[in-house]
Amino acid sequence: MKTPILKWGTIIPSLCLMSILLWQCSNGGAVGSTASGNLFEQYYEAYPAPTQVRAGGEDEERETWNRAIENYSSGDYIGAIEGFKLALANKRPPDTDVNFYLGVSHLELTPPRPKKAIEYFNAVIDERKGKYYEAARWYRALSYLNSGQISETKIMLERVKQEEDEYKKAEVIKLLTQLPE
Repeated sequence: MKTPILKWGTIIPSLCLMSILLWQCSNGGAVGSTASGNLFEQYYEAYPAPTQVRAGGEDEERETWNRAIENYSSGDYIGAIEGFKLALANKRPPDTDVNFYLGVSHLELTPPRPKKAIEYFNAVIDERKGKYYEAARWYRALSYLNSGQISETKIMLERVKQEEDEYKKAEVIKLLTQLPE
């Protein structure tokens, strides 16, 4: 009687394949399960929607902004991005407001688009003014974290920590201590 060598030759590769599949299904292989992904999920929350505009500007400009806000509020971030881009072309409301919400909208997509979000947050930060300046710095750091750029995340958070920003200051300090080396 022959020994079942052939069976072991098919069992071992099958076990290896099953192990890999189980690891991936348990999020072991997913980007969001990395230390930076988990930290992003722990610290990230969508920024509240802005208020709708009732006066000022052209009717079409108000409608464009208000439609973008409605899409943002309802979770239609693709529609929000389209609307905010139109609002950016209208120059109403201020570019910094629109760019901020474009950045957050890109982080809200599935999967998030952190590199695109960083572009919009940089446009807000470069102005060094506006009501979203400090929040944009926080969200830019989170965007770097989401894209796995830990060293950039640390640089951004250290800058916020050293300056007089008050937005999410406690979270900035706590996140800095939790980032991998």
